This record gives sequence, C-alpha cells and structure tokens, in this order.
Amino acid sequence: MASTNHKYVTESYIKEIYNIFNSCVVDEDLTEEQVYQEAMDYTGKQYKSSSSVRAQRAMVNGLRHQHTNYDNNLNRINYLGRISGEQEFLYRRYRNSCLTKIANQYSFLSDECARQKKCVEMCTIIK
Repeated sequence: MASTNHKYVTESYIKEIYNIFNSCVVDEDLTEEQVYQEAMDYTGKQYKSSSSVRAQRAMVNGLRHQHTNYDNNLNRINYLGRISGEQEFLYRRYRNSCLTKIANQYSFLSDECARQKKCVEMCTIIK
C-alpha cells in the first residue's frame, strides 16, 4: 500500500470520503425474479437458475452498476485516492460499502456479496 500523503489529508477530505462511503444507495426494491431477469439482460447470458454461482455474481454486479450510484462515485474515489496515496484502500472500502447495502436489501444475495468482499481482499493480499 502506498504511504499516505498527509499534507493533503484535511478535515474536509475526510468528511468527503465519509460522505461517499455512506452515499451508496440501492435505488429500487426489486423481486428476486426481476433481479435475475435484469442480470441476464445486463450480461446478455442465460443462466440455469437464479441460484447458480454465475447468476448470483451477475445479479450482484448488475445491482451495483445499474441500481446504485457506485459508478458515479468511482471517479471521485479515484481522484481522492491519488491525492492521499490510498486509492486501492478507498476503492475496496467503497465497493464493500455498496456490497453491504446490496446484501442488506437483497438477503438472497448476501452470500454472493460476502464472497465478492472476500475476493477483493484476497486479490489485494496476492498483489
């Protein structure tokens, strides 16, 4: 992990990061069937069932990219991360925050959200 450039880490910087971490909002309440259908539309693939590992991954990814403000905040996270030298850390924290919100709203996807969180941490350790 890069060392933090403390010169640029001000109180307003910390407040902005905090606000972004708490700003991930899942914008709709969809049924499991609707989430499954949107995942197939999103990926252009057909899955055997909504409980398959690939379908669950597509469902979580589709929700994160299409039904949260995740993508809108990534540019800001990247910018703030470059300033502080903590880009990777901030990205992981924000992604995990969004996955937690998805898991809370769509309990049938909680295992997949946990798997994706673990995967991000494992990929970071391997680097």
